[in-house]
Amino acid sequence: MSQTNPKKKMKTKITGKMKNNKPINKKEWTPPKLWQGSTCYILGGGPSLLNVNFDLIKGSRIIAVNNAYGNPVAKLNGELSHYEPRNWVDVCWFGDGQWYWWHKPWLKAFSGILATCKDTFYGVTGVKTLKRSRKTYGIEEKPGQVCWNLNSGASAINLAYHLGVKRIILLGFDMHNVEKKKNWHNDHKTNVTNINNIYNRHLKSFPIIMKDAERLGLEIINCTPNSAITEIPIQELEKVVANA
Repeated sequence: MSQTNPKKKMKTKITGKMKNNKPINKKEWTPPKLWQGSTCYILGGGPSLLNVNFDLIKGSRIIAVNNAYGNPVAKLNGELSHYEPRNWVDVCWFGDGQWYWWHKPWLKAFSGILATCKDTFYGVTGVKTLKRSRKTYGIEEKPGQVCWNLNSGASAINLAYHLGVKRIILLGFDMHNVEKKKNWHNDHKTNVTNINNIYNRHLKSFPIIMKDAERLGLEIINCTPNSAITEIPIQELEKVVANA
């Protein structure tokens, strides 16, 4: 299957009136409390995600960040053919608009909720858009808004809060290279050269996220072995699931 050219993105169906190729109606999505009082698992993009036993969490509330919504399928020559959506993922969350255009052909088969906080997606068919809060870091309490936290994984925590969860389990939140790998997959089209600077930028949000979580009564557990996030206690996934 051929990939969508990002330059052709305005061919996507847009609802409502347009001005300068942008939707006029910028009403954000207000997530309902679908998971009130529940536990939610967030799948990040770190290399350790490859070692997660997903059978332990299938049937739970799950938010997948970016590529974690599916399994990469290779051609006979080893090149990427397409992504096959994981039917046990409830929400696919992304913050990078370019990522969406790369995956758009395959996301059509994704049966869950597709959501973002990228403001260029207001009115894009099939994508629910929340507003980025003026507060960069932490957990935004205002309905329909999230703190961007400078990365999709951390902002997904804010989405989970709006969905009503009381406990969040992080998987694949390494925030450092593992055996020279930046991600659990090899499918990013951009060549990142300053990865350590990016990790440092991403890590800035977690002290504030945890302070807000404590105030809101939201429990966050990191089940990512050797994660660079020092503010969140690390536990073994098997023990967390057993005590759920």
